[in-house]
Amino acid sequence: MLELDNENEIYSKLLERVHQLSKYGMDLSKLSYVQRVVLYIANVTGEVNNGGFNQFYFNTSGNYAHETHEALQFISANKTAGILKQANDLWPDQLVPRDRDKRFEMLVDIVKKDTNINERWNELSELIWLNEEPVSKLLIEYVKKHKAQFK
Repeated sequence: MLELDNENEIYSKLLERVHQLSKYGMDLSKLSYVQRVVLYIANVTGEVNNGGFNQFYFNTSGNYAHETHEALQFISANKTAGILKQANDLWPDQLVPRDRDKRFEMLVDIVKKDTNINERWNELSELIWLNEEPVSKLLIEYVKKHKAQFK
C-alpha cells in the first residue's frame, strides 16, 4: 500500500488497515505504536473537519486526546499539535478525561461555567480547517520510515 502513487489512496489504505485491526478503534491492543499514531491522527482530523473539537471530544476519539497530541508531534505536524494542545488546555487542569462518559459530563459542566468555551473550540477548529500543514503527507512519511512496525 505504501508503494501506491496517490497520497489519498495510501492514506485511505492505511486507515482501512488500522480500522480492521482495531475493530474501528474499539480495541487498540492489536495495534503497534505506529498504527496507533495513524488511528489517532486520522481520528482528530476526521472528527474536527467534520464537526469541530466538540465532536472530537464527544466521540471515542477524545479518549486519546493527549496521545493524539503526542502523535502529531512524532510526525512533525507541530502546528496542528499546537492547535490541539490549545484545545486540550481549555479543559480543567488541562486534562481531557479518557473515559467518554466522564468527559461528556465534564463537557456539560464546562459549557455551563464558561459560555465562551464553544466559541473558543470553534475558533481552534477553524484553525485546523485553514491549516495548510500537510498532515496526511507527514503521516505517510512517518509510516514509511517505520514500515516494519506497520504490518
